[in-house]
Amino acid sequence: MQGSTCKQIELARQERDVREAKLTVLRDAMVNHYQDLCKLAGDINSEVNKEVPISAELKSNPLWSALQQHIPRSAIWKNIDRWNAGRGKLADINIEIPELLRKKISSEPRLNFMNIAGSEQTILNLIDFFLFRIDQRVKGVTGLDIEKYFRVEHKGEQLYAAMVGAYNVGPINPEMEQEQVSILKQVLYDFESDFIEWLKSQELQSIYNELNSLKKNITEELDVIILRRVVPGRCKYCPL
Repeated sequence: MQGSTCKQIELARQERDVREAKLTVLRDAMVNHYQDLCKLAGDINSEVNKEVPISAELKSNPLWSALQQHIPRSAIWKNIDRWNAGRGKLADINIEIPELLRKKISSEPRLNFMNIAGSEQTILNLIDFFLFRIDQRVKGVTGLDIEKYFRVEHKGEQLYAAMVGAYNVGPINPEMEQEQVSILKQVLYDFESDFIEWLKSQELQSIYNELNSLKKNITEELDVIILRRVVPGRCKYCPL
């Protein structure tokens, strides 16, 4: 009788150990599953904070569909679609702007004194300057004050350079410095004004505003997932 009792106790102990082992395995699997989902949320967050479209590679990750199954009603999915569409529109406009600037600069008669037609570097310098100015203005930042930061640097006895901050915006003839500086400043102001008006017609400002709003909404939702460390709902990969 005593032997039978000892055997029953041992069997009960073994069954308990098996249950505890299974629970440990399931717990570890669930923890790892949540960690995988949180890592994906972090990767999405990283791309949004870099202000780039969510990559196809990331969206093809099986965990993407898993996270969607966990939180199917979250606004994050529609916001991500809108984010990628907005980034695409912005990329298209940003491809178009340098070409428009090149045509406008090359055909501006007031810049003949800089030999624009024969100076690719001057054209590139001006394109870089206007891209910076346009980007700042559209984002609501004043940027460099042309009047305040405009100066002429002496590069040599017969070589002067007009500068706005760190930007070289063209060569200046020392013998006609005052006249050419006046012309160049006016061209800079006119070009910037024209392009700001053109960008308004392209709704670039509204695209930036929407992207800023989407970035805030997406990152806030992702932060909740990352910091909570537990994702509600279930998916086909859930261990339980």
